[in-house]
Amino acid sequence: MSTSLAHNLRPECVGSGVSAGTRAEVLREIAILAAKSPAAGSIGEEEIFLALAAREEIGSTGIVKGAAIPHCSFEGLEDFTVGVITVPGGVEFGAPDGAPTSVFFFIVGPTDQRNEHIKLLAGISKVLRNPSAVDRLLRSGDDESLRKTVLSLAPDRSDEHVVQEKCLFTVVVQNPKYFDDTLQVLAESSQGSLSAIEGTNAG
Repeated sequence: MSTSLAHNLRPECVGSGVSAGTRAEVLREIAILAAKSPAAGSIGEEEIFLALAAREEIGSTGIVKGAAIPHCSFEGLEDFTVGVITVPGGVEFGAPDGAPTSVFFFIVGPTDQRNEHIKLLAGISKVLRNPSAVDRLLRSGDDESLRKTVLSLAPDRSDEHVVQEKCLFTVVVQNPKYFDDTLQVLAESSQGSLSAIEGTNAG
């Protein structure tokens, strides 16, 4: 399965200039689009909305510079749905810098494919590390233009196999409440690859 952003970005899940004034309205618009994806299977709009809202209750997926990456997962799915919407003017989304959020990438995927989920988060985070990314995405005048802008910003995977100096470190998260937030922070800041191993305390 490919975990590239380009492969998993669904054309039917791209929305430019969406009208939304609250966090709940943003999540509802995302759920409407995500439910259109064939990869969502039988998962409906309401289920996706509730799962996204539950994730936001744990901690905001808003990041700095006007962007957020709402995400959720379900048992029984086989593939990922990735999409993006822009909300001119932005909404309050609990971002760490307190700024309104106007670009929302989202991921809906299988519960049992945690590492693939992390790789998609990392790919989106690399797009958003481009200083001009949010402005360019907001300037996209329609859905197709927005999709093409995302693809133009997506990391070039042609150099994946280039041998580079490697450094391995391990982070242990004992409280499940902070697991997703920790993964998102690492995905946003890492230039390399991430993997998650979940287990139970043997003590």
